[in-house]
Amino acid sequence: MRNILMLAATKGFRVSFKLKKEISITDFIALFAIIISCISLWKSFQPDDGFIISGGGILNSKIEYDGKCHYLLSIPVEYRNSGKRALTLQRFVTIDLPKVLFIKSNGSVISEPSLTYKSYQVNNGSNLAYGWLKHLSKHPQFQPEKYSYTNNLIKPGDTFFTNIVVDVVAYQEGKALADSIAVAFDAEFSNGQVIPLRVSTDIEPYSQAICGS
Repeated sequence: MRNILMLAATKGFRVSFKLKKEISITDFIALFAIIISCISLWKSFQPDDGFIISGGGILNSKIEYDGKCHYLLSIPVEYRNSGKRALTLQRFVTIDLPKVLFIKSNGSVISEPSLTYKSYQVNNGSNLAYGWLKHLSKHPQFQPEKYSYTNNLIKPGDTFFTNIVVDVVAYQEGKALADSIAVAFDAEFSNGQVIPLRVSTDIEPYSQAICGS
């Protein structure tokens, strides 16, 4: 009797193991089919045309001195083509306001030309390392107010990166001439998309260690 019970238990174990093995393979096939279906569904929702998703990163700023005390602000800009066709970033354009505004702590906008600035488009990184000021002139000026076409191609799945760097002579007699800075412009694409960029941040306090007394 004992031998019969052991034989029955062994056969039962084999049947159970075989059944579990067959179920696991079936489950794997079913899971694979679900994954394929999800990928197909995801692709079906992707635009047939190119489609831009905008991104960016952390603002980077610093103070440098070249006889005058400068405030540098780097704005990272990122446009990813999530569609199925290539398109172009046609141009950057201004809006109804100036591309750069300087604001006092009470919220008033500085209208008089008491601050001078230039802006540049820099494509090789946003880290404002020491000595950036003297290298900015090697880069093209950022002038969306000219409505010039650049037509940067962005293929499906690719991302266009650039940095807008604003150089402001922002200090006089040991103090900042403005409390904050705002930058505003739009990007126009060949598929008709217009993506706005609006950034504002506080201007760093005057640094006697960098700019002297």
